[in-house]
Amino acid sequence: MGLGKTVITLTALKELHERDGVANVLVFAPARVVGYDVWGAEARRWEHLASMVEVVPLVGPPDRRLALLHADSRCPLRLFVLSYDNLVWLCKELDRHLNSFFDAIVFDELSKMKTPGSARFRAARSWLMDIPIRIGLTGTPVGNHLMDIWGELFMVGGKEAWAPGAETFTNFKQMFFHNPDRKGWTWLPFPDSQERIQKRIKPFAFTLPEVPGGTPLVKVLEHPVELPAKVRAQQKELRKAMRTELAGGIDLRVMSASAVANKLLQFESGAVFLEKQPGEVRARWEKVHDAKMEELDEILDEQQGEPVLLFYHYTHEMVRLLERYPQARTLPDMAGRQLESLDEWNQGRCELLLVHPQSAGFGLNLQSGGSTIVWYTLPWSVELYEQATARLARQGQRAPYVTSHVLLAGGADRMVLSALRNKGQVQSDVMNSLEV
Repeated sequence: MGLGKTVITLTALKELHERDGVANVLVFAPARVVGYDVWGAEARRWEHLASMVEVVPLVGPPDRRLALLHADSRCPLRLFVLSYDNLVWLCKELDRHLNSFFDAIVFDELSKMKTPGSARFRAARSWLMDIPIRIGLTGTPVGNHLMDIWGELFMVGGKEAWAPGAETFTNFKQMFFHNPDRKGWTWLPFPDSQERIQKRIKPFAFTLPEVPGGTPLVKVLEHPVELPAKVRAQQKELRKAMRTELAGGIDLRVMSASAVANKLLQFESGAVFLEKQPGEVRARWEKVHDAKMEELDEILDEQQGEPVLLFYHYTHEMVRLLERYPQARTLPDMAGRQLESLDEWNQGRCELLLVHPQSAGFGLNLQSGGSTIVWYTLPWSVELYEQATARLARQGQRAPYVTSHVLLAGGADRMVLSALRNKGQVQSDVMNSLEV
């Protein structure tokens, strides 16, 4: 992540145009990457690309997207960038003519294609596999499970990449994983599966080794947060009886062990969701403490106005943060005080930017705006965690390292952090095995 996949791909496509006549390229990317024209901004930064490549974000209603697709251009190489959300639409709209229109496909954030049963995967498998040049970009190929890599490699190399024996996802699971509960819910790799999978994918994939002056180091600072005694007592009662009483006599109940774990995480965040009542569109929530807010006060005070990128997990966190910090901003399409553009952050004019990792953890270049991250509540997904951190820890970051402050208010927060570190080690092993 952050080592320049976009400009490397643009340069490769330019060379493919000069050598083989590649002219029209379809790029699938996360919606925010399309909306902020990240590919266009990158192409314009480089002298060898600026006059050669035209980047066309396919945005707006369907009629406008089609008009952009068929508009004339003087540039010899055109990249049409489309959100993954519109992949199925494009396949239906262009039907079989799609294969004759595009010479190459780029899957930006290839992990978006990791699920074989999804509608977008089935559409891509039916309509895009005949396009001869297919490039996948991701800094997190493993995601949350080693099993994720089958769909990603299939998009790039087709079934031939997994031959012999693992051409289908079902066969892949049976070859490399076992199902100890025999119910299909839990699949665990055999002891040698990771090594065997790495050997399979190596001819089709590579990663650049870390080099001095590449991406900056991330310095993780853990901030223990002391919860009020009353909150700790409520957590203890919830674990034991699967119920507890909140302020004002509100009775909080949970129905399963997994729900208890999630509710404990909410307790440590400072507020808990309540059960929806008939007719309610959005779930209500109840504040239980301000301990994390008070720790955040200290961190922001130490920053002395320097920009901070804060990742939250629950919607009630964003609401409470906006109430407490009038200087805070959010990205567009979210409630609250929105950034006018990414330039406001990248030029250092935004003191506190609140972001959910699922909506802005992929593809955005935010390294020019600051070098400090705060994790208010961690996500369970190692992919979201690493991708979000890589918004600042990437090439072009002016600071010598990125500081990541993690607020830990109890056992649930620490359990998530431990899980992320364990998952991250598997991902690191796979990436290291693919170095050129």
